[in-house]
Amino acid sequence: MTLRHKLVIWRYKRASEGARILARKLGIYRMPDPGLLRGGHHVINWGNTKWGVPVACRVYNRPECVAIAINKLTAFETMRQAGVPIPEFTTDKEVASKWKGGVVCRKILTGSGGDGIVFSKQAVDIIPAKMYTRYVKKSREYRVHVFQGRVIGCKRKIKHKDKEVKDVHIRSHDNGYVYIVDPQNPPSQTILDAAVKAVSALNLDFGGVDIVWTSKNDKAYVLEVNTAPGMTDMTGDWYAQAFKEKYK
Repeated sequence: MTLRHKLVIWRYKRASEGARILARKLGIYRMPDPGLLRGGHHVINWGNTKWGVPVACRVYNRPECVAIAINKLTAFETMRQAGVPIPEFTTDKEVASKWKGGVVCRKILTGSGGDGIVFSKQAVDIIPAKMYTRYVKKSREYRVHVFQGRVIGCKRKIKHKDKEVKDVHIRSHDNGYVYIVDPQNPPSQTILDAAVKAVSALNLDFGGVDIVWTSKNDKAYVLEVNTAPGMTDMTGDWYAQAFKEKYK
């Protein structure tokens, strides 16, 4: 049986560019309807939380695990319990108001791309939110891609030279930041270890782990694990190669 007839992708939205790129790289189908799945299928679940999995299907990133990962509060609670290095967090505004150095207020727990995030520099500026994280002053920020316990690729986040940055504390794509391959500034082993531990803690098979790092004490802090990470041609090659090696 060829990979095309064995492995399929089920994505969280039909227009997912990442799922399209990975399907093309692997030469497999994007399943239009979960009702078409059969027991013999192996499924790459691309960020989906809401479909029933046929019992006999082999699923990479089960929906219930993705649901925990995309909710910033449940993800942090799960990672904290597993000993993953993360920023200090709380749901209590009064606790957050005592922190020094700034607070990241999350109005939306399942937002992406900076949605629902407000940075408060002083206690008086802190707004009502569903979750607060203590701001970490970082030296660098990375996205580390992990597949079944090993790092398959890594990029560093930088400011795009031609885009305006409205707030340096919110480093999203829409706010002028991009990921690049930077061999001159490779991630430390501390960063790589934290990424692998985060994916494992969330019971995921793969994910793009966003991590900030401070050079002063080589300390890494996991911010989130993306279960449908943004794809470029290079990133698609990393994931495609990982899956192909699985089915050799």
